[in-house]
Amino acid sequence: MVTRKEMTTAIHEENGELRVERGGVEVNVVVGEKYKIEPINPRKKKNRGRICKILNLPSEFMSTEALAKFEDTKRTGKVDIRELLPL
Repeated sequence: MVTRKEMTTAIHEENGELRVERGGVEVNVVVGEKYKIEPINPRKKKNRGRICKILNLPSEFMSTEALAKFEDTKRTGKVDIRELLPL
């Protein structure tokens, strides 16, 4: 079962990077880096376990979706930055 602390996230912007705090784990999201998608909600199956490369960070205020290129299909799509874990 997922605890409330694991579901808590905070997003901070510093020097063109996004720092995401997710249940005690801190992830720096940088353009060009590879990440694994692991949703917090155990019932969410979309993109779980896929590896992606971030192409563009969210530009709108309070937006959490970044543009990414998936390694398995070479297609682009949007991913929630709160669900990313570093490789």
